[in-house]
Amino acid sequence: MNTKSILNDTVKWWESKRLIYNTIVGLVGLITILIIQPIHFGFFECIEIIIWGIGANIFF
Repeated sequence: MNTKSILNDTVKWWESKRLIYNTIVGLVGLITILIIQPIHFGFFECIEIIIWGIGANIFF
């Protein structure tokens, strides 16, 4: 196997798992925001956290 083949296989494997991973991370983040939000975060901070998560995922 050459490096390009290994890289392609790795990307295909990750892409097949990405939706599940992002769903779990998103749900945990949402639950955390809902639990902590009234104490430490305002509305805009929660929106920033969500935008940051989406942006990190897009650019990853």
